[in-house]
Order: sequence, then structure tokens, then C-alpha cells
Amino acid sequence: MTINGLAAPELSEYWSLREDTHAESGAGPDGPLVVKTPDGELRVPRPSGLLREAVRRMLLGSVSLRNVVHDFPGYNTPEEAPGEGARELRSELAQLGAVTVRTLALGAEPLLSVIPQAPGAHLVPRPLPYRGRVRLVRSAAVRYEGAGAVLEAPGARFRAEFHRPEAFRLLAGVGTEGVYDPAGLLALTEPALPGPAVAAALAYLTAAGLAEVTAARPPGGPRGA
Repeated sequence: MTINGLAAPELSEYWSLREDTHAESGAGPDGPLVVKTPDGELRVPRPSGLLREAVRRMLLGSVSLRNVVHDFPGYNTPEEAPGEGARELRSELAQLGAVTVRTLALGAEPLLSVIPQAPGAHLVPRPLPYRGRVRLVRSAAVRYEGAGAVLEAPGARFRAEFHRPEAFRLLAGVGTEGVYDPAGLLALTEPALPGPAVAAALAYLTAAGLAEVTAARPPGGPRGA
């Protein structure tokens, strides 16, 4: 938070590997990268130096990959914006999607995490239509664990973990009322989440198959049921 609390905490995207994984390099620094999981191995035959460094950091916990390559894209970065190194790293990381945890944070505090649950899972969040009704999928269920909440759905390839009260209120708003656009949910989150955080959270939950866009309306149109 900046001086006098005049600015909202910055929204960040973090990457890590599931806690039940570990990685090793076979045949020295030029060998494949092997990530071992309870379900088997994920192997990248010719990993770049950037991927090796990213995985090393991700094994230690949630990290911003902009510390590995400065222009690593966010979920809403235009496709043509990242440089060659960032695009290559993003492509390589797709091979590890089944063990990659994605976390949204406000300042130093995590907001929510999306954790893969199935082989072949790969989270690709994209910005949602500015005005579209977003609701949890009908089969979604919430359970509480300690100070957090977990959102799951039968057959979903991901689960989501919510880490702080603002995230719980966002979850309740989407689950009970739906939301048309980021501004439409701010009144439900006291203290309010910044609009970019709401938009990113909805994009993550939709990409995870835990929420869905069910309808849309033009700007200024009436709100439907």
C-alpha cells in the first residue's frame, strides 16, 4: 500500500509447482528436464535455460516469472506483446501444466490459487467479455478448510483455493448472484476488491471450468436474471 493508503495493492500473478512434485535434470545440464509426480513423470526433452531457472524457482514456492524474463506475459497480455524468450518460456511451461499452480495476489497477500487435478490439465485464462454474466457451474461445491475455502466440481480438471476474506465474498457473490462485469461485484466485497482483481479472478475460475459465462448484454443494457 502506498503512502496514506491512496492506491490499491498491486495485482500479481504467481507460478509454482504442486507440493507433491520434484524435478531433476538427466544426463547433465544438456539433458531432459524430468518432473516427477505421484501420477508419473513429465519430461521436457530439450528445455531452455529459462525453463530450468523458472522450474528451480517454482519448486521453492510461488514466484513471478517476470523475475526470470522481464516481459513474461500476464493472463491479459496481448499475444504479440511478449518477446521471443517470454513466448518460448510460456510454450515450454504448457508441458508442465498438470503440475503448475497459478496464484493471484494483491500486494504480498495471496487471493486465490488454481491447482490442477488431472493429467493433461493446462490453465489458459483469458480476459472475459466486459459485460457477461458469470456464475459458478451448477455442480460446483465449496468446503472450508481452516482459514481458507476450496471450490471444486465433479469432473473439473482444477480446484480453486481462496485465501482471504475478500476472496470469500467474491466467491459468494458469483455463487449466489452472478456478476455482469468487474464493477458489478465490487459492492459485494467489503473492503472492495479492485476491479482488475475481480476480472482476473473470474478469468481464472472460468478457465478452470469452475465458473461459466452464461449470458451477455450490451453496455448500458438491462440486467437479466
